[in-house]
Parts: sequence; structure tokens; C-alpha cells
Amino acid sequence: MIQIKDSLGIDSKPLEQKREKPAPSSALKTTAGESASAQDKAVFSERSREAARAADIAAAAPSSRQEKIDRIKEAIANNQYQVSSEQVAERMIVDFLKGI
Repeated sequence: MIQIKDSLGIDSKPLEQKREKPAPSSALKTTAGESASAQDKAVFSERSREAARAADIAAAAPSSRQEKIDRIKEAIANNQYQVSSEQVAERMIVDFLKGI
């Protein structure tokens, strides 16, 4: 049994006696559509609201992204896709320097 030290300004009762009893699990559970308490409230920061908006926008984007991928695939298949060797080299150098 662990004893709480007097030097902490707490009496020497065993730690087991000091612990608060957890709330019954039934008090924490709710059924669908019920709230745990009339006072329960969730508050989200502006940053989390912005993140949620960004996620919504990203979720709507795959169709436009897929269109871009399809255009590039078609250009490659038709031998019309042009790649700038200078841009590739620049990006390789930048990525390498970031890793140092």
C-alpha cells in the first residue's frame, strides 16, 4: 500500500482511501438522441472550425483532382505531356536541402 508523504502537506492516510470513486458507467452512457446533461455543451475554437471547413472543401475536391489526373494521363498517352527539366532539377535540389 502506498503512503502519502507528510512533506507534501497531506495526511498519511493510505492512497487507496484518498481516491475518489469513479462515476458509475451507467451515468456516462446515453441512448441515441439523448444528451448526457442539459448543461453539456461543446465549444470549438475558430481554428477547429476553419479545419472543418477545409475538410469539407477537400472532400468536395476529388472530382476536380480526378479530372486533372485524367487530363495528365491522356497527355502522357498522346505523347503531349511536357516536363520542364529545370523545374524538376530545382525541386530536387530544394527537397535535398530540406533534408540536410
